[in-house]
Amino acid sequence: MRRLILMRHAKAGWPAGIATDFDRPLDDKGRQDAHTIGRWLDAEDYRPDLVLCSASRRTSETLELLEIPSAVKRIFTDRLYLADTERLMAAIQGAEGSTALILAHNPGVAEMAHLLPRVGATAHLAAGTPPGATMVMSFEVDDWRGVHWHSGDVQAYMTPRMLAQ
Repeated sequence: MRRLILMRHAKAGWPAGIATDFDRPLDDKGRQDAHTIGRWLDAEDYRPDLVLCSASRRTSETLELLEIPSAVKRIFTDRLYLADTERLMAAIQGAEGSTALILAHNPGVAEMAHLLPRVGATAHLAAGTPPGATMVMSFEVDDWRGVHWHSGDVQAYMTPRMLAQ
């Protein structure tokens, strides 16, 4: 079995002096939300062996605030910056270990949240995929290369707003 934690970065701002989308930092709410999601992941025992993270500032900051142990392997890549579903699937199928965290951007993350679960298993997405949205799925495969569309079992779906209620 393989477990995937698919996450959209926390809420970012666009402060004065930031020239590119890639360099946008988290805003105050985003920093708080990333920390909240990190506590939830830890409490639910959703701990990755590998993190594949977009190299953008907002995804890197989100990852830092999740407080994942430093021993966990992290790969920061420009290939996940605004990645489409094919690029995200390639990252998943190239993962290693038993639990991988993919931290990236919409619309790719939102589309993956609809395409990876088994058909009919997306009712939990009524909340959409706002910043910080996190889906945990399991796949009955021996190797990440065996992950395909509509093959995941959703174990959990959480957003910062759901945790605040």
